[in-house]
Amino acid sequence: MRASITTLVFLIFLHCLACQCQSQEVPWPDTLKPGDRLNLSSQLVSANGMFDLRFSLLDSKAYLSLTYTNSNIVYYHVWIANRDRPAIIGLRPFLTVDITGKLVIGHDIDGGESIELYAGDSSKKINVSATLLDTGNLVVKEMSSSNGEVILWQSFDHPTDTLLPGMKLGVNRRTGRNRVLTSWFAPNIPASGAFTLEWDPSEDRLLVRRRDVLYWTSGKLKDYYDEQSGLRVKEFDNILPKPDPANLNYNFSVVTSDDEEYFTYSLIKVPTLTPDNRKFSAMKLDYQGYIYDTDRPTIAEAGYCYGYDETHRGSAANLGCELRKQPKCRNDGKTFNLTYGDFRHVNGTPAPAVYDSNSSLSISDCRENCWNDCECVGYTSGNVSGCAYWRGKNLEFVQWDLPAGSLANTYVLDNSAPSRRAKKRHVEIISAATDIRKTYELESGGANNHHDLRMFTYASLQSATNNFSGDYKLGQGGFGPVYKGKTSEGQDIAVKLLSRQSGQGLLEFKTELILISKLQHVNLVKLLGFCVHGDEKMIIYDYMPNKSLDFFLFRPSNREQLNWQQRFNIIEGIAQGLLYLHKYSRLRIIHRDLKPSNILLDKDMNPKISDFGLARIFKQNVSEANTIRRAGHSK
Repeated sequence: MRASITTLVFLIFLHCLACQCQSQEVPWPDTLKPGDRLNLSSQLVSANGMFDLRFSLLDSKAYLSLTYTNSNIVYYHVWIANRDRPAIIGLRPFLTVDITGKLVIGHDIDGGESIELYAGDSSKKINVSATLLDTGNLVVKEMSSSNGEVILWQSFDHPTDTLLPGMKLGVNRRTGRNRVLTSWFAPNIPASGAFTLEWDPSEDRLLVRRRDVLYWTSGKLKDYYDEQSGLRVKEFDNILPKPDPANLNYNFSVVTSDDEEYFTYSLIKVPTLTPDNRKFSAMKLDYQGYIYDTDRPTIAEAGYCYGYDETHRGSAANLGCELRKQPKCRNDGKTFNLTYGDFRHVNGTPAPAVYDSNSSLSISDCRENCWNDCECVGYTSGNVSGCAYWRGKNLEFVQWDLPAGSLANTYVLDNSAPSRRAKKRHVEIISAATDIRKTYELESGGANNHHDLRMFTYASLQSATNNFSGDYKLGQGGFGPVYKGKTSEGQDIAVKLLSRQSGQGLLEFKTELILISKLQHVNLVKLLGFCVHGDEKMIIYDYMPNKSLDFFLFRPSNREQLNWQQRFNIIEGIAQGLLYLHKYSRLRIIHRDLKPSNILLDKDMNPKISDFGLARIFKQNVSEANTIRRAGHSK
């Protein structure tokens, strides 16, 4: 039985790899016809190849996402259909269009919510299809003998956080819809966030609001004439960069008619070019209120605004920040600075934070709450939501003297600057963590690439595992021992220690952290964070109560616990995870150390591929690579 299972798994893997090679020869379509389905393993691709529509896995949920990708395999999510109603991965979501024109997200398995994007017309059957255009617009269109091609619905009328050239911000009087951008809730959570960007036709200006409070304006749209180029363009006072002969990026325009009032833009010269000189631009409102264009610097700094009164606004007045009533303690131009370290009492003892676990609080809510509390001198946010605050008049912030490139995580009021430097031993304890953070940040494409890792303290893991008690030990892998733990918040975790005898070192540790933090799939283990304490290095995962696959395959007393359906589901899940790594993930990855002990099983016996320490990243146009790092073997 052991040999047959191993052979079957191997054949499934070969089949998936064969499918991968074959599929590369057949281009993805740009159109869904009635009855067609787009599922987790398929996609639509625009005719020019710039945009694709697929189910993206974010925050362990499935979102129908329209993305742009460049030659560096960097994805920009430019539209998400179900941002506030994510689909359930395990119920196999799909997108389809029927003969009435209905565009809907459904699930193959009962229990999933049906998400209707366009209702269609149930009273008639029409010649209809859904097509992804070269502009990045998903349209449902009818082919009529009398009227030709008629657009019934389009994603451009339902923007999320990104404005593409040709999209409109403003009011459609016929439908009553006001098209606005709404930021993401957090870096990896597409749900509607705190900030909105809208068009104000009465003043010909753009507005950014936070929770309906006006934070920033672009200033009035003005004509600009460049004598050298002979071009007449329009500009906003508070949107950067300004038009100039060498960099005439944007052609802003306003349209007013009986049916509509809206703002739109096109490109004059192109800020981003793909290798074959295709034009691309996308203005994105990020979760902290900043506006930027794809991978270019910030072009509008709404997230900077504090709402100072006139006597203390300073340079913020030139950035379009709106005045707001302030707490008396904040009228002197204070700001929060992002830094790294910890708060302490004047006697040197650590100052604990006050936690608010409200899941509706974003990082901007943390700042607003701290700003309005005159006792608050600093804050940070949880991995995805909630806030931690430091309050008190007799606190000092000890800033760790870390090398440039370290990842800061605490916002400190500027008059709470450190009164003393951290001792050298503090630096030594976290130097390895800094190295990992820095490498992680560089490998992830910079600090703004939105992959957050939680750094656990050694004391918290000691408490969670009863000082790494033998009673809490789950097993021993090639990396080192694994312990079960429970955090102070009540979450079950698995803590994996890097063993000095394992032969795997800092490189494997970094590799696993970076890769798993970038990858999100139902059949990959979920990374929660890491810890570095002196020479000790630990990775913290979501706890898998059914241990690993070898526990059931290679122990005679446990083999009978797996029925055939469970075995088939495990094989299928492993194959799906590998197919994602080899083809559908943001990175093309070969695991190199796949074995039963590295397949974890959750409470429902769903498989999770783990242990990415020996994995290799491939570029999309590369089919092989060499390595001197040897993979391990099952004992």
